[in-house]
Amino acid sequence: MTEPRLPLFYRRITALEGGKHDSLRLNSDSTYKFAESSNSVPLAASEFAEAARDYPIVFSMSDPIVPVAIVGLKPDRNLFVGADGNWDKDVYIPAYIRRYPFILVENSEAGKLVLCCDDSADHFKPATGAAPSASLFDDGKPTALANRIMTFCTEFQQHYQAAIALCRLLSEYELLVSRRADVALNNGEKLALEGFQMVDEDRLRSLRDEKFLELRHKGVLPLIYTHLASATNWRHLVNRLPTGERTLN
Repeated sequence: MTEPRLPLFYRRITALEGGKHDSLRLNSDSTYKFAESSNSVPLAASEFAEAARDYPIVFSMSDPIVPVAIVGLKPDRNLFVGADGNWDKDVYIPAYIRRYPFILVENSEAGKLVLCCDDSADHFKPATGAAPSASLFDDGKPTALANRIMTFCTEFQQHYQAAIALCRLLSEYELLVSRRADVALNNGEKLALEGFQMVDEDRLRSLRDEKFLELRHKGVLPLIYTHLASATNWRHLVNRLPTGERTLN
């Protein structure tokens, strides 16, 4: 029997339980090193405006289709995470990144979402030096920190489902087409990013009036235009490469 594929970054998912996890502590000196080898990050619909300032926003080829922010030009290199594991402080950090190591998982028997975590994450390792750590449970009951995490994860889940609904609509209207990004570097290396989709502007312009109005009524036109405008950020990614690797033109 094939094991279900875990979400990006998660190595092991455990349901959090009071009593059982009273000793689990979240340290404050954790970094974003877990994301340093990923060149894309899933996005919620509510993040488009902020994410579009820094990243190209595209759509995955997966099922279901999801929006993603491109954070690197090579498969194993995130251009926004430094050698110290910190994310560039001047850019927006996607909520999917900020949510880790927590996640909501549906309990089919109970019919509700359960707060879980990747308990193998560095976030739960003993803090170094004087960095403080905080409990998620106190005498079996969720702490204020755990409640804030639950609220954040719940809101993210709602916005992420809205993003999936957006992608479903774009697919239904046949607006998504496969694209690739080709980059030639100064050192002679050529990069080809594949496996993503974008809204085809010609198809968007060719929609019948009633279909276009439907998109407007559904409130997705601003998201579509934000996605298209974010394409200028491919150049910003190139500019983040070391000088010797940048494009010739």
